[in-house]
Amino acid sequence: MTAAALCDRARPDVAEQVRASMDQSVRQLRDLLQDCNLGQGLKPLLGCLEGALDQHLQPARPPHLPLLIPLLVHGANGGDPADAVPISVVAGLLFLCFDLLDDLQDGDQRSWWGEASKSSLMLAAAAFPSALPQKLLLQAAGGAERGATLINALGDGLLNIAEGQALDLQNIGGTNVNLDVVEESVAGKSGAQMALYARLAALHAGCDLSRAELWAGWAHGIGVAGQLGSDMQDLLDPDWSRDLAAGARTLPVGFALKHSRIGREELLRLLDHARTDRAAQLAARDCIVDSGALLFAGFRSQVHLARSEEALRQLPCSDAWRRMCARLSESRTTADLLRPGAG
Repeated sequence: MTAAALCDRARPDVAEQVRASMDQSVRQLRDLLQDCNLGQGLKPLLGCLEGALDQHLQPARPPHLPLLIPLLVHGANGGDPADAVPISVVAGLLFLCFDLLDDLQDGDQRSWWGEASKSSLMLAAAAFPSALPQKLLLQAAGGAERGATLINALGDGLLNIAEGQALDLQNIGGTNVNLDVVEESVAGKSGAQMALYARLAALHAGCDLSRAELWAGWAHGIGVAGQLGSDMQDLLDPDWSRDLAAGARTLPVGFALKHSRIGREELLRLLDHARTDRAAQLAARDCIVDSGALLFAGFRSQVHLARSEEALRQLPCSDAWRRMCARLSESRTTADLLRPGAG
């Protein structure tokens, strides 16, 4: 057995390190949502985010990337994943705010919002990302220079995410859909979001900018592939497609508008009715699937995963952490990712 292998064996189990740090991140995020020092106007709105957190942490759900990515990046860079818990909390908070904004823009109604008005929730989705992460990052930075670096990275990331969201909104109900623009919006909404979480963790761990960008590239591909997969799952939902109801022009829908056998005008008519009628949703879904749109979206997902894998190959880290990072996009649940000996 090589010296490197002996060293790996002597280290604590990677999966156990991540599991313990994940539990700590969840506890601290819940504490923030419940006990943050805010006024009586904002504090109840922050509490509205906890119901969404409960949903994303259900055992059957896929691994919760915002909380996990910072822990994996920090561990893979030779640190203790627990040291990245503050970055994980920031990522978790940002994700919940973006998730809230997405629900509001899609016209959804969530039971955990209680009696909060949509206007108040919109204020929360805008105010919290613009103030709380900066305060948390400055506390975690341990110095003015690193704090400035993290805040600058946060600002750039938020603008990239907003650009993706803006492109997505421009396409709502669109009749002439540019597939490159649709994919760019996914890259911004989800890819740039996961890239931001990895970049913050890498910079916090002491990586230089070039290595931080490689970590961002790794997470970006996972984020884009995950969103494309989510879009396909929504289309095939047995009860109701939220995307079709919102008039979203996801990659499968955009592809079908160009390649559907029934023609663009007829599919547009179906999509218009699909915003309120389940029968129309099913008819539109059949046309979209028949066009080969899911095969195309699946292919594009694999392209982004390949880019993620290439970025990971260029990064120096131990075999155990490399295997754990590689498994993030393959695992169906957090329990699957963190099963004993997985690292």
